[in-house]
Amino acid sequence: MDTSTWTAKEKSMSAFWLLCGIACAAITYIQLNELTASSLLQSLGLIFLIFSWTLVPQFFLQPLKTNFHKPIQKPLLLGLVAFFVFQLASSVTRHMV
Repeated sequence: MDTSTWTAKEKSMSAFWLLCGIACAAITYIQLNELTASSLLQSLGLIFLIFSWTLVPQFFLQPLKTNFHKPIQKPLLLGLVAFFVFQLASSVTRHMV
């Protein structure tokens, strides 16, 4: 990934998502003792998804109709897969207890 070609808007969007990811990770860490396994897995999935958004700010700066005709970028795809895996694990742990 070449971040040197990013515009100022892309850098700002990436910084915004990075700060959001850090904030979510900090909140999850602070509440770690109070969270159930299911809630922890959901939080981890969201954190992975937000950090993947940090790597693809172009996705949010283009109209959706143009994004549907392109293949999904690798960081976004990995973030979505991680999110779905953590959500599935969260559902399994919720119903196992």
